[in-house]
Amino acid sequence: MQFVGYQTGKALHDLIRNSAFTIMASECYENAPLACIESMALGRSVVGSNIGGIPELVKDERTGLLFEPRNAEDLSRKINYLLGNPALQIEWGKNARTQIETMFDSERHYQALLEIYQQLLKKYQKGCVQVPK
Repeated sequence: MQFVGYQTGKALHDLIRNSAFTIMASECYENAPLACIESMALGRSVVGSNIGGIPELVKDERTGLLFEPRNAEDLSRKINYLLGNPALQIEWGKNARTQIETMFDSERHYQALLEIYQQLLKKYQKGCVQVPK
């Protein structure tokens, strides 16, 4: 394990690509933690705190492992489990990449946004929605 401090760009991506997996030991209720998204987009599973938006991204035993926040023993067990299972690191990393490709697909977002606009337009045409002047 290596603590390298704040990294960005190519240096960050190289670190993630050369890792077995990443750890997101947050105690914050982050909505969509970029560290998880970047790791998963680069095909790495995540051992993450079961808090905030992390469990929405990290699917336990599918794209990584979740541990209870502030529980060092649980975190240690999860890290050691994944370290001892290189085949799962690869499998869950592939699953993570696929999940991110699906979740953040631009066409999917476009269609969802279009649907919202169409629903609002229908409500506006029925008089259910008033536009402020």
